[in-house]
Amino acid sequence: MPLMKRLPPYAFYALGNLGQCILVVPSERLVVVRLGRSQAKGYDYANAEARVVAAIADFKDPAP
Repeated sequence: MPLMKRLPPYAFYALGNLGQCILVVPSERLVVVRLGRSQAKGYDYANAEARVVAAIADFKDPAP
């Protein structure tokens, strides 16, 4: 996975045109699908990766 190195091992993904992506993290029983279309400069795949990594961390931390 050359683009998304921070995802857990054995995760895989497909990147589409205009920001569409599918990220699968079997160890977390997680599938993320982004069907949206983005031509804005604010969206990139690194942002998607960071959000998925943060979401996994949030779900692992117990609520206070």
